[in-house]
Amino acid sequence: MFCGFYPQLVGAVQNVVPPLRTLNLARLHFLLPLAWFGVLALSLAYLPAGRGRWALVSLQLALGLGLNTEWTRNAGRLLGRLPASEPTYAAYVAPDLFRQVRQDIRTRTGQEPAAYRVACLGLPPAVASLNDFYTLDAYQNNYPLAYKHAFRPVIAGELAKSPELRTYFDAWGNRCYLFSAELGKDFRVGARPGRTVQHWQFNAAAFRQLGGRYVLSAARLAHPGQSGLRLFGQYAAPGAFWQLWVYEVSQ
Repeated sequence: MFCGFYPQLVGAVQNVVPPLRTLNLARLHFLLPLAWFGVLALSLAYLPAGRGRWALVSLQLALGLGLNTEWTRNAGRLLGRLPASEPTYAAYVAPDLFRQVRQDIRTRTGQEPAAYRVACLGLPPAVASLNDFYTLDAYQNNYPLAYKHAFRPVIAGELAKSPELRTYFDAWGNRCYLFSAELGKDFRVGARPGRTVQHWQFNAAAFRQLGGRYVLSAARLAHPGQSGLRLFGQYAAPGAFWQLWVYEVSQ
């Protein structure tokens, strides 16, 4: 009942009391598993021993595992039926793919990752961080408000196109990302089928002021020059979930 109806109930209350819009009651879900296990244990204690009790436990396991996407996707992987839209951890981190990018930048510029900063479009910045890149963007629950204000000009053009993304960043902001109105909240653009962003309003000067030099993009930019960028390289690797277009800020 809580999971099914709280969004509507909370939404009605938040419209009356706007400050409550910053409260996300979904976080209470983390408190529920222990409560439900307690209810199950109490229920079993009131049932007579025998087949009825075991039938209830079996039904609960079947429902719990069947509705848990983590279990079902792992089972699908073991059966060789994992959807292309759901990568394995190795495909998600894609170390061989990002190693190509690092080596190419090192070969062509002589710079190690610590000497430059990157930001990501269409993929979580954590993936780049796991591959030894230094990112200007991140998914953080606590970072300086001044940095959020300094980062906003980089994506202001895209926020102006999308009221949803503008509210998402201005009123919350944990995802300090390179947004694209065309991609919306698709923060995981896989190599298949792939996406192309036609018009991306990116403030390259503000990006450069923060120390940024490269944009690691999982989506192809149709007109990078309009964004103050030029294509540095296109990268793919067997088994990687991503295909990368690396763009460099024009001098």
